[in-house]
Amino acid sequence: MIQIEKQQQPGWVEHLKTYFQGAERSCLHVLQGRIDAPKICSLSYECFHCAFDQMIDEYDLAPQSYN
Repeated sequence: MIQIEKQQQPGWVEHLKTYFQGAERSCLHVLQGRIDAPKICSLSYECFHCAFDQMIDEYDLAPQSYN
């Protein structure tokens, strides 16, 4: 797995890691209101590794006929 140095991570990552830990660590998409289902972040807010994050982003970019 590729490690990103702290200075390269967005500022919100450290904030979320500080305030949400363990089973309270909700997925970023839950926190943003993009999904209603409860989902826990298992990747410590490293969304670039997350297949679910990629799926949600691709869904948003898909032509309206697929939505």
